[in-house]
Amino acid sequence: MTPSDILIYSNLIELKPIGKLLNQHFIVPSYQRGYRWTTRQVEDLLDDLADFDKHGVQGSFYCLQPIIVKKQGEKWELIDGQQRLTTIYIILNYIKTASLPTAETPFALEYATRSGSLEFLQNIQASRSNENIDFYYISQAYDCIDEWIRGKDDKAMAAVELYQVLLKKTCIIWYQIDEGHDPHDIFIRINSGKIPLTNAELVKALFLKRRGKEASIESIEFEKRQSEIASEWDYIEAELQRDEIWYFLNREPNSQATRIEFILNNLVGTRPSHKDEYATFRKFSELLEDLSAKEVSEYWQQVKNRFLLFQEWFEDRELYHQIGYLLAVREPLEPLVEKAKDLSKSRFKKYLTERIQSKVAYQIGNLRYSNSREKWPLQCVLLLFNVETLRQNKEESYRFPFHHYKGNGSESRTWSLEHIHAQRDPGFSTTEKFHIWLSGIRPFVAEAIGLPQPVEEKEDGARLSPAQVVAAIDEALQMDDLDKDGFEQVQDQIFELFGSPELDDITNMALLTTNDNSALNNGPFPQKRSKIIELERKGSFIPIATRNVFLKYYTDNAGHLSYWTETDRNAYLQAIKTTLAAYLPTQHSA
Repeated sequence: MTPSDILIYSNLIELKPIGKLLNQHFIVPSYQRGYRWTTRQVEDLLDDLADFDKHGVQGSFYCLQPIIVKKQGEKWELIDGQQRLTTIYIILNYIKTASLPTAETPFALEYATRSGSLEFLQNIQASRSNENIDFYYISQAYDCIDEWIRGKDDKAMAAVELYQVLLKKTCIIWYQIDEGHDPHDIFIRINSGKIPLTNAELVKALFLKRRGKEASIESIEFEKRQSEIASEWDYIEAELQRDEIWYFLNREPNSQATRIEFILNNLVGTRPSHKDEYATFRKFSELLEDLSAKEVSEYWQQVKNRFLLFQEWFEDRELYHQIGYLLAVREPLEPLVEKAKDLSKSRFKKYLTERIQSKVAYQIGNLRYSNSREKWPLQCVLLLFNVETLRQNKEESYRFPFHHYKGNGSESRTWSLEHIHAQRDPGFSTTEKFHIWLSGIRPFVAEAIGLPQPVEEKEDGARLSPAQVVAAIDEALQMDDLDKDGFEQVQDQIFELFGSPELDDITNMALLTTNDNSALNNGPFPQKRSKIIELERKGSFIPIATRNVFLKYYTDNAGHLSYWTETDRNAYLQAIKTTLAAYLPTQHSA
């Protein structure tokens, strides 16, 4: 075990109802700063409590963040959590003194650095609020509670409901450290992040805490098992820290300090939110509370098995690509887990194929970018084309990099459809921008002079030759008053030179990140081809099929690298159909 694990093991951690704190006496030590909650924070807590009372699941608890305490004689040294515990005290004090005299007396609370703080908290008076900064914030919180209660239609009932939800439906995570530990050192380590009080670390504490007070063969064996659990926990966390595994399973970066929380949430079906930040810990606390050492060990095996299932998916090349694709196109993870548990491996793979078929069940040649409802289907088809291109490669080491597709470390990526040969009018409206765009295009048009043109392009008598288009560009660049009509006329000639403009079907689409898409602007095929090569050289992730299409990999005897022709488009479409034959409707696989 690590030093932190040993610290966890020797301490007590549990969910404790607020009602069980009423007879306790807490001291806020001198190394802590004073009370500083704002009225906004107090209002948020009151609103959350009221919302939970109204909408919470019957039998569940509202879980407050941890407090860390150490026994000091008949009192408790409050090492961490004094802001929220002080607020709870002020609420209970207000209810008893201002609304409900029959309410139980709150727990006692005093600040070591503030003489008279115990008496002030028991009898909060606005006249004393300026004696020190702590009293000021305490008075502000008290007034905030008063205003919140008075804002309700039935003030008396609001106070009663608040009192009941606090005492009967609210728990605090009680973290009691052992007598052998220095509380000041614990405080420093918590606030420096060396003892993170995340859901994951608190759940870890549940698995590693002592069970039973007396030494026995079972307890000694369980201590050995706990050392193994700690090592296995660290191994799982280390594996999930690999972006290759994380983004295989997830679409978004991890927002938590640890990634193992993903496994814990997946196993018990929790989704922590700002209103229920410790939902995962609360669920595990309920599950493990009355279990024997053996049963706790068995439950840990369930956590481990869930990770091993995901690891098996990751390491199996076929499962990796099929499941990775489904998760990338928003297939929920939980149904896949259930199917994997219920079906044989061969039947599970058949199920995955069926789910993928449902994602691309389109007449793909008819999908149009101009139809907003068809952009997502287009993206699903093109992503599958990229994934299958690598899965079907015989080289075992070739795997689609979902960690590059979905994210980049702590940042997520967004993807868009890119026109291979751009559409007209990029939306420019000034002569300066017209000139910049034309200047950028001119070298690519000039390169085509003297090169053989594709037959299908050459036979179209309406199209100008490359030399004629260069002359038109030069003439436009000399015009200080070039207007939009004049610019669009030259732009049309450029687009018509390199390929059919205004194509928005799948034969003119490829996948790119939104950032890289923006970098390409709205140029013709040769300009985009050059920029794709440059982006890849600089380290951008260019999907394999996007790279292939701009290099004309799918066209036999591609001799016209500056043009995106009908031959190229047909070859591209046929490559998609052939690669996705196992998933597309029958007529597409022919």
